Amino acid sequence: MEVQNEKAGQELVFLLKQQRNLYHQLRDLADKQAKIFWSTASPEELVRILAGRRKLLEKLREVNAKLKPIKANWAHIRDKIGIGERLQARSLALAVSELVNDLREISSSKEQTTDVLGDTAQLAHEFAQE
Repeated sequence: MEVQNEKAGQELVFLLKQQRNLYHQLRDLADKQAKIFWSTASPEELVRILAGRRKLLEKLREVNAKLKPIKANWAHIRDKIGIGERLQARSLALAVSELVNDLREISSSKEQTTDVLGDTAQLAHEFAQE
């Protein structure tokens, strides 16, 4: 049973790191999109950015789907994983939460990202609870 708990903790931290990294990339693309909107950049550049965002959102949906079973059993898993992984998960969840808030502020196409942001915000809140 200890190995299973260790594996769940490692998977949680791995998925939260993936999520954080994807949100960093998404924020960077949102920043680029906002800058392009006010510049003389080509329409092709905007299309590339939007395609990149779409790919990142799909990856985020996949990560969120993998996190949902962990969230469903979070109370049990939280009590079984090591304190180091629990603290790391909490820190990552808080970082993801901040990134989600940043994206909500700068996103110009909220309808495209709202469902993913909402799912992630809820997951991050759950994992950040002690």
